[in-house]
Amino acid sequence: MYISLYFCCQISSPMNLEFCKFNGKVINNIRWGTEETFKYCFDGIEKNSIVAIGTVASNLRNSADLEIFSAGFEKMLEVLSPHTIIVYGSDKYPCFDKIRDKIKIIRFRSQKDLALRGEVDE
Repeated sequence: MYISLYFCCQISSPMNLEFCKFNGKVINNIRWGTEETFKYCFDGIEKNSIVAIGTVASNLRNSADLEIFSAGFEKMLEVLSPHTIIVYGSDKYPCFDKIRDKIKIIRFRSQKDLALRGEVDE
């Protein structure tokens, strides 16, 4: 989430999509902040596609941050209607539970999670 970044930094991230205009397939990493970022953070991203999001270091155990994340997640679903969401980090949040039967979710565990479980390759 981009809550603490200056506005100019928040708005520059979607502009990086310009670098992705080539003949290959791109899976966009979707990021948003508070509600004011919803005006532009989904711009230029193909609807009904595969998208990626991260929950690592998003502080989603904090109820205020989870509320902000969930609002952006709902807006992302509304605007982009992805058919698949790749998640880096935990997907054990209510916003994911609501869509599991409609949208494919592919989870990649974080390095921290793997390390805590002793599963990191040397």
